[in-house]
Amino acid sequence: DKGKGKGKGKAKGKKGRRMDAEGAEEHPLVDALWDRPAWRDHVLDLKPVEGEHPCFAGFQNMINHSDRCDGWVREYPEVGGEVTFLNTGLSVNSKFTLKAVVGGVINVWLEAGATELHEDVSIKAANIYTN
Repeated sequence: DKGKGKGKGKAKGKKGRRMDAEGAEEHPLVDALWDRPAWRDHVLDLKPVEGEHPCFAGFQNMINHSDRCDGWVREYPEVGGEVTFLNTGLSVNSKFTLKAVVGGVINVWLEAGATELHEDVSIKAANIYTN
C-alpha cells in the first residue's frame, strides 16, 4: 500500500485528493459541514463583531462592506404583523403572521388558517431549540 495515509504528513488519495495523517480524505464540502461557521467566515470573508449571535456573526460587516446583496436587508414587522410570502409548497402567495421572535433569532411565522395548536407547538419548538 506504499504507506498512503499512514505516518506523518499528507499523502495523495484517490483522484489526487489530499489525505490527512489518519488516511481520511479532506474535502471542502466536509469542512463546510463540520465547521460551518469557520467555512462561512472564510468563503464570505465575514468579520464578526462582538455581540452578534454566532449564526449571524459577520452579517452586518458583509452588508456594510461588500456588494453582496447590494446592501439589501429584509425588514420585518412587529410581532403580530403580516407579510405576504410565496408558499413554495403550493406555489401561491399567502399571508403569514409573525407570531413570535424566540431567543432573538427565530421568527415564528404562521400562515393564514393555522390553528392555536400550530402556534403553540411552533413556539414551544423554537423555545426548545434556543434553550
